Amino acid sequence: MSDKPIRRQLEIELAESNLLVQITDQLVQQIDDGKEIPAAVFRYNNLRSGHISNCSFQVPEKVKCAFSEVSSILSSPVLYEGKLYFGSENKQLFCYDPLSCTVQWTFQAKKAIRSTPAVHRKNIYFGSFDHHIYALKEANGFCRWKYKTGDWVYASPFIYDEVVVCGSMDGRLYFLNTLDGSKLRSFKTSGWIVASPLVYRKRVFQASRDAYLYALDFQTSELIWKQQLNGGIHASPASNGHNLFVGTLAGRFYSLRDDDGKINWHFDTAGPIFSSAAIRGDYVLFGSKDRNLYCLDIHSGSLLWKFECGRAVHSSPLICGDSVIFGSDDKNLYVLDMASGALKWKYETAHVIRNQALCKDSKLYFAGDQLYIAKW
Repeated sequence: MSDKPIRRQLEIELAESNLLVQITDQLVQQIDDGKEIPAAVFRYNNLRSGHISNCSFQVPEKVKCAFSEVSSILSSPVLYEGKLYFGSENKQLFCYDPLSCTVQWTFQAKKAIRSTPAVHRKNIYFGSFDHHIYALKEANGFCRWKYKTGDWVYASPFIYDEVVVCGSMDGRLYFLNTLDGSKLRSFKTSGWIVASPLVYRKRVFQASRDAYLYALDFQTSELIWKQQLNGGIHASPASNGHNLFVGTLAGRFYSLRDDDGKINWHFDTAGPIFSSAAIRGDYVLFGSKDRNLYCLDIHSGSLLWKFECGRAVHSSPLICGDSVIFGSDDKNLYVLDMASGALKWKYETAHVIRNQALCKDSKLYFAGDQLYIAKW
């Protein structure tokens, strides 16, 4: 019997395998090039820029309370294959179907969940105040594994090259295997880690309460550079693919070069900055406890405009088309024109809004003690 058909089949399989490798390499190269890749993660993409492309806000026709809980929702909702995922102060992570307005499943932790989930390959990753980082099956909430750290886990995980990268308030940044949760390595800072990590170009950028912003080698977790800022950092760094943007608890907002950590410019506010930055083109936006949302020129750091709310702005803003969307401790959700800062729309709730909104398919999702859905 001739071995030509077998050889031909092997050639076809090899060609298909090579094509798959090429496609994978191209996708990895896209991420390594620092391009925004949409994902179901905190701040909406791999650069944590808070910018949703192909999205435009319109004044909603109606707003409804879709889900009520007895305790606050401080974890920001993420959307994956039509389902919303978010944690709450009642120790549960929820899978919620916004079409049928029903809870599909819940997972019970031992303490509050403020970590925003990250969804990757049909799995949900998040942290809890019970000191654990969890991995659940997306379909049913079954716990695949959990890893115990030394303190609360507030940060949202980042999944890169099948590694879960997540910090804990024990001061360590953990690198865990997505398959079984085993620890691959870790990096120790001198303060709490509340901020979520940022990973691209095989580098990890992590802020700490010890007032340093760190750049680490992803493969080894060895330090590449660290830059001391003027105060502890709770906000998560954002990037435009070349520079990093982050604010401090001392009220100063920074732009830094991602290659060496050198400071490009800084801008001072009158209150601590908990809000993570949103970036689009020449604009960078963030909130401050001094009640203002700020819009700066991304190149110079000069003030373009600011919008004053009734109370502090802890919420991280979302850029949706030519609009910026954010919540405030004054219990309002605001939508502003990004170019001018003019008010387009606001919605008053009965609750402080400290998490980030989500906009998708002509719907706006936001939460305080309840989950709201606005449609247009």
